[in-house]
Amino acid sequence: MKKKFGLLCLVFALLFSLLSCNKETEYPAVDSTEEERETVMTLVDGDRSIEVPYELYRALFLTYRKEFDGGDLTLWTGEGKDALLEKMNDRIFGRVAEIYAALSAARDIGFDPYGSEAEAKIKSYIKAGVEGGYIDGMSVEGYGTYDAYLAYLESMHLNYSVQVLLFRYLISLRAVQDYYLGTVDEYGNEKTAPTLKPTEEELRDFYFGEDSVRVLWIFLDGKSYTESRANEIRATLAAKPDETAVANYMIGQTTTPGSEVLAGHTIGRFTLESSYYEEVTRAAFSLAIGETSLPIATSTGSESGYYILYRGEKSEENFTSAKDAVKENYMQNEVGKILSGKKDSMKNSANMTKTVDISALLGGAVA
Repeated sequence: MKKKFGLLCLVFALLFSLLSCNKETEYPAVDSTEEERETVMTLVDGDRSIEVPYELYRALFLTYRKEFDGGDLTLWTGEGKDALLEKMNDRIFGRVAEIYAALSAARDIGFDPYGSEAEAKIKSYIKAGVEGGYIDGMSVEGYGTYDAYLAYLESMHLNYSVQVLLFRYLISLRAVQDYYLGTVDEYGNEKTAPTLKPTEEELRDFYFGEDSVRVLWIFLDGKSYTESRANEIRATLAAKPDETAVANYMIGQTTTPGSEVLAGHTIGRFTLESSYYEEVTRAAFSLAIGETSLPIATSTGSESGYYILYRGEKSEENFTSAKDAVKENYMQNEVGKILSGKKDSMKNSANMTKTVDISALLGGAVA
């Protein structure tokens, strides 16, 4: 199975587990309460100030809560509550900045995240989420009724407004990706040309430079592989004498075409989507040539499992034979660099403007 790490497909996988959409007359917008709309933090995007509502903060806090408290709600009122909240806020600042960075990048290329095209797409998503069907080439199982759909959103700590913002984020990522990387039709033929057109020299600098690494990797689906089994496979890989032996063993553990495994992946610091694959990127750059990583647990919301990486050598032969893949990863890296720069700038500008009552917020937490 070929693993593709485009920003769009990753976010697609996550958000379509939340999908919504419908005829405007049948599925009207649900207004947020005054409390939900209240600004609790701000970000700065150039000369623009962005007001972040409580409803988004709440959704992210409740989504990430277990990662910080392990299920023990008393930690939020105990002696270390302030330090714990500081860590949580850092995580929330990053995610909020990531969302608004995508909207900002879309504006930079002339796409309006709040324009008629985006609004039409949001309505189609809501329709698919309620009724089911196909949307953007993906099969979506609907919730049957609008009330059932809204109830599901609530169970995921979301309301209508936050869900729509997430759709704007998805749509903006798609617009940015399409602009820089181009689009293809259903047969794989070029539909629109990419604005990024790397030269041979730029590809060589990327491939042979210090800001990229070449790795072989294997993904072990969490539905079929336990952590214990992943560690056994990692131990076997680490004992292999050379790259060829590593590749051959990986081929026996996956349905990924052997040629793809043997070619490896040349990734930059921004090629992989950081929300889900930050640890994969960090591991890739920390490995010495010939070294095998420990299993890296990942989850995108629709897929979870373990990645095991082996850092391979770079060579002229590999650069030539895998040039198309190198080009794709270089271009993904350039898009990621644009988004990451905006995200970091916005995160650094993040400021809480109101103290959130954590006890009240946790009143709606699901254990």
